[in-house]
Amino acid sequence: MRIHSCFLALAAACAPTVDSRIDRYHEQRPSPDRLVDGEGNYIGGWWADFEGRINPEDASGPKGQLQGWIHWSLETERYLVVANLADLNKASNTALLVVDKQDETFENVSLKYTFGDNQIQRDKASSDIENPADGSWAQVNADGDLLFAVYADKLSLEGVAHAAPADPFVQTTRSIDGFGWLQWYENMEVDEATLTIDGQEVPIPAGSLGVMDRMVGHRMHVQSWNWLSLVGEATDRDDGSTALVSLQIAKDQEAARPAIDALKYAVWVDGALVKLPDVNFVYQYTNEAEKQTGDWQISTADRSGDWVDLTFRPRFHRRDEASWLWFLYTDFNQHYGEVSGTVVVGGRSLQVEALFAVAEDSLLKL
Repeated sequence: MRIHSCFLALAAACAPTVDSRIDRYHEQRPSPDRLVDGEGNYIGGWWADFEGRINPEDASGPKGQLQGWIHWSLETERYLVVANLADLNKASNTALLVVDKQDETFENVSLKYTFGDNQIQRDKASSDIENPADGSWAQVNADGDLLFAVYADKLSLEGVAHAAPADPFVQTTRSIDGFGWLQWYENMEVDEATLTIDGQEVPIPAGSLGVMDRMVGHRMHVQSWNWLSLVGEATDRDDGSTALVSLQIAKDQEAARPAIDALKYAVWVDGALVKLPDVNFVYQYTNEAEKQTGDWQISTADRSGDWVDLTFRPRFHRRDEASWLWFLYTDFNQHYGEVSGTVVVGGRSLQVEALFAVAEDSLLKL
């Protein structure tokens, strides 16, 4: 661990910076005609959709940093299921996690493949990913449906989900020197799916809700972030009506090189998307060596418009920590638990009560 701490200390001393004001992340704009411009730089911005040419091969960033993933979760009354197919270039990951909220049990399999063992394949848009090493695959078709089959030892997940009637969050985050990435946050509804645990099949009911995070681009050598994702019903504090609320909120931590103020703070209420002006993640480690935490506070400082004030209480923790020699280190932490608090959108105050959620506290050095 000491060599990684020294690396981060050295990186901090000469950390690059990005002026994100020119990317106007606060303003949703029409799609550019391409992802990467003629000078090899990503065109940063928050888009109504992305209809341009996806051309990461034209970026001036190192080919070894071109990455992509599809990450999704499905929520039922009893289960939270989280799946991941990730191409990190030097390594890949197939992961499947199941939380049984009724029995308070936790099953997790994470398969990691590095260098010559990394067989993962994907298209330019990360809309079609396949890992021949374990037979897992995921595909987003032209209609926005997600088709998937994930095989992770004693766990498997197969099925189809369609895009929910909600605006997607689509953004290109521009970094330095030909680095950047295009990302889609979307909401889903299950058409049909089956979860298998130790040979026992568990049907995922049609209509179950889910969220997806899809990414392609040149990621920086040192990545560090917090992320919160949830979907479920909230109650209007004024009239007692209910609304469907979904959140995907991501923010670079100080350890990221560079840390980019990309405003990836997406909230949906009954399918309508808003972007929050700011979000802060605050928590303390109860066991720093194991990356276990107490409660998290996720809140907006500017409360003149749309804002959140949420408490996340972890109940389960998945940690993937691995290193290869001196140049590859991952410390990926997902926490699973319940969120309560307030979401205010368009003047409507909504009470969130014990909705199950996923939160991340992660560092990658690739």
